[in-house]
Amino acid sequence: MRPTVVSTANSSRNAFHSHQPNKQNGSESSNMKISFNLAVALLLAGSAQAASFDCAKAQSRMERAICNSAQLSTLDDALTGAFQLAKGRLSPNAAKIFTAGQVSWLRFTSSYCFIDDNAALATHVQSSQCLLDAYTQRITEIESTGQMIANFKSFVVIDDAIKVTPSEQAVYTVQRSYIQLDLDTASTQKLNAYLAFKEKIKIEDTRGSESYTVSLKHPATDWMYKEIRTDNMTGPYPSTYQSCGLYSLRMSRPVLIGDVFAGDAWQRIAQSIAQYHFVALAKKEKDFTLDMVSGYEQFSLSAEKEFPYCFDKTGITVEGFLPHVVQVFDGVVIPWKSMSEGLTPYARQQLQEFSLSK
Repeated sequence: MRPTVVSTANSSRNAFHSHQPNKQNGSESSNMKISFNLAVALLLAGSAQAASFDCAKAQSRMERAICNSAQLSTLDDALTGAFQLAKGRLSPNAAKIFTAGQVSWLRFTSSYCFIDDNAALATHVQSSQCLLDAYTQRITEIESTGQMIANFKSFVVIDDAIKVTPSEQAVYTVQRSYIQLDLDTASTQKLNAYLAFKEKIKIEDTRGSESYTVSLKHPATDWMYKEIRTDNMTGPYPSTYQSCGLYSLRMSRPVLIGDVFAGDAWQRIAQSIAQYHFVALAKKEKDFTLDMVSGYEQFSLSAEKEFPYCFDKTGITVEGFLPHVVQVFDGVVIPWKSMSEGLTPYARQQLQEFSLSK
């Protein structure tokens, strides 16, 4: 079986946040510009206004930016076409969710691209470059709509938020993107709920940024494997890490530890391999000592717990043993073959399919 992968266009969706100046394209677009973003916002707001606007009467900063740049105008047209094509590939319910994600993107971008990191108005050059980057990235995301995974059409949902606090000269952003599957059945709804973020965005601070990107793989007949990349640029120790989860299509639920491992012999084997790894590391690296290891609780999971480990054909990758200051040394790979005797028949079958895939 060939593994299928569907992901968002960029593992870090805040790639266009730099606000770096760029040479401005000052060409004028035509007098009448159809604004796709404005059309979507008005549509969801229930407005009866037309979807186009006269550039001579452009009011918002987004409208003026589009009207004053031939390059942005072209990208706006491209986004319009890409969105309409993508929406046409989806069922009515999926199209509604997909459109709501576009509105979230619009609200975020129309605010973020017009301020700098200190919550002051960005320069025209900075705003233009930010919009160019955002549009280019968003078009790529939209064009992935309809990719098939495990016989499901997939699409990317955007959920972004921004908090601007001029009095503190601060900006806080949260960007989330996740995969959804287009099939309105009870089992698919459960899987979509598993892939989506359960809680609404809450911004409780004033300065920083968070980014979460969910990708999805279908490595074996019954397994859906999600990976979540997290970029957290808050506090004294900004961090980037990856978390994972496994879902059973047949059982319509997350895969549990007990589905993969029979008994707890695997825990002793995994802990032994991890300890051996850090002993060898302490002998090799002068900046690392064994007392930095906080413990091996990552392996102390009951059979009823969800399977949490990231993995590939070689084995499972386990992190979280070391403090942030020595994060470069964190992480241990536990080979599947070392735990082969503790695998359940179900896990053996799925892993065999995975190992044979190209």
